Amino acid sequence: MASKSNNAPKQGEPPAARPGPTAISLSEAMNARDRRGKIVLALYRCMTKRGYAATTLCDIADEAGMTSSHLLYYYSGKEAILEAFFKAVTDRIEKQLAELDGFSPEAKISAIANMFLSARGLRKVDQGVMLDLYGQAVQNKVMRRVKVTHDRCIKDMFVELFEQTPLADGLSAEEAAQSAYAMLLGLRANSFYDSQLTAAQANRLFKHSLLRIAGLGRPERDEDSARKSA
Repeated sequence: MASKSNNAPKQGEPPAARPGPTAISLSEAMNARDRRGKIVLALYRCMTKRGYAATTLCDIADEAGMTSSHLLYYYSGKEAILEAFFKAVTDRIEKQLAELDGFSPEAKISAIANMFLSARGLRKVDQGVMLDLYGQAVQNKVMRRVKVTHDRCIKDMFVELFEQTPLADGLSAEEAAQSAYAMLLGLRANSFYDSQLTAAQANRLFKHSLLRIAGLGRPERDEDSARKSA
């Protein structure tokens, strides 16, 4: 891998001082300027406190500052709000990833790691909400369709990334993309449950592994100081 002195941005690539979108925030995924957005945001807040299963329609209405009957004017029920929330979150993630178009493979790997796996990334409470959402998508057909499309969108981004690299171990770009996405989801989940896996360590492992898969060598150890201070 080239040294830092040779890492000048390519034509059309943002400068190194602008590594890409900021870390994902679930609360920012909702447009809360209208009533429907405020209701979805209210569900998010309820889920951070007690989870989806223990949240009632009345809880959401109270959090949104309205009556249950008024809430039902905007959504048919609790499940419809959940579906709107999940769609808003996945749309937000895809929009942020689209901002990485034109980045070099190395810069894109670093930016993805910093979006999903960093001390400034998902807070524990947001990680819990995401795991809750994924669990609900198992049985909810609308959410499952959204997740399948969303997963494919992210995998296609990885395919495009790996098509620009030499790759290692004879992997195809599709196989590398499947591995990369599985690693991303696994590290995010494990960093929630495993107190010994810090966000900084997960960040470093992800960058290291993807650069190895891509055949690009070792990552810069830009997360070491954060890892030691975590």
